[in-house]
Amino acid sequence: MPSRQPTIADRRRGFLFGLFGATDDAGPPELRLARLVALEIGEPDVDLHRLVRRWTREPVSPELSSEMRGAVEWLANREPPPPDLGLPPGIGAALITIPLALRTYPSGQNVVSGAYHVARLLDPHPVGQWAAVAVSVVTACFLRGRGDFAPDLIEALRENDAPSGLLAMARRIPTGIRPEPGSGVGVEGLLEAVLEAVARRSTADPAAIGHRAPDPRAIRLAAALIGARDGMAHQTLSEDLELLLGRLETA
Repeated sequence: MPSRQPTIADRRRGFLFGLFGATDDAGPPELRLARLVALEIGEPDVDLHRLVRRWTREPVSPELSSEMRGAVEWLANREPPPPDLGLPPGIGAALITIPLALRTYPSGQNVVSGAYHVARLLDPHPVGQWAAVAVSVVTACFLRGRGDFAPDLIEALRENDAPSGLLAMARRIPTGIRPEPGSGVGVEGLLEAVLEAVARRSTADPAAIGHRAPDPRAIRLAAALIGARDGMAHQTLSEDLELLLGRLETA
């Protein structure tokens, strides 16, 4: 990592590299939908109908979680978001919607609104929807160069009547902790509560979370958050994501 403070361009590059990696087809199947979100935000006007058409033109992977697969199939035939089908909240909506923060991060209100409305298209459960908002709020703080994200996260969840379990987790995040960029020290402490909020099922015992195998989607979210926090200015992205960054810089 360079000794200078990362610029917004560095943070954006680090975010995208952390999320998609050097090989864009690798990783969880939700990344294909996330990539389409990333490319949509490079358009002059973000159009949710156009985004949904992009999603539904993609083959629905059988490896998608049941809530994601059902939501995409629902959207392919109907306009409204899918109803609550009794599925547990998932991590997929947080992974798919997080690129929106690259476009909305200057405005906290737009971060919350954009993440919520897009996540609602994909996850019928309020916990999954608000977990997506939580991750986006943290990402936006890092893109603005703010390491202490807890106050913004708590305010966003509290002001919007988010599920009480997510708000309780947010309130347990230590405040004022700022690990040195690139050190990798304290990453778990920095992200633990947010990733628990995303990975947790509403009926699960929170004490059991630490004993589960790491979810590859959570790992990608963590990598994206770390990239937004620290920047990775010297990594190489694929051409279309480089073009996206160029469009965002001139927007």
